[in-house]
Amino acid sequence: MRFCNDCRSSTKELPRCRFPESDVVLYVMDPIPEISGVDYDRSAAIFDPGHFEGIFDPSNPAARKTLLLEIFGLFQEESGSQVSALESFAGRASDADLREIIHSISGSAANLGLARLAALCRAVELAIHEGRSFDLVACRLAVRAEYEAACRAFSEDPLLR
Repeated sequence: MRFCNDCRSSTKELPRCRFPESDVVLYVMDPIPEISGVDYDRSAAIFDPGHFEGIFDPSNPAARKTLLLEIFGLFQEESGSQVSALESFAGRASDADLREIIHSISGSAANLGLARLAALCRAVELAIHEGRSFDLVACRLAVRAEYEAACRAFSEDPLLR
């Protein structure tokens, strides 16, 4: 089942919920796969559309769009390779190399307002730091699912149209 980030209503058909009285778009939450040993906020928004408010000159939407597309392209290139590295990671969940991969994805996601992916990665990073064991296979699946959901939500944002 999927839920709206704000009103928490369930939906099966709609990819997003729109308040009728405004242009605010709230992306629908896909459930994050459970990761035994990792606590995270599954109610975090996939993408915070207000993340870039006040940063760009509203009188120049073309420049804003160009810059956001460039930044997003870099995110997809860098974080996409990190997600792939995570999927092929052969070490243990306690390894520093895993923490470095997760930390990189987390920081990049946070910089773009991809809140839920960043929250998931921060929680995994904390579990590694605290020495908690967790299901690495579930972690791989969850990060891939969140990365793909984040990319869809960001690319569908009206700022990029």
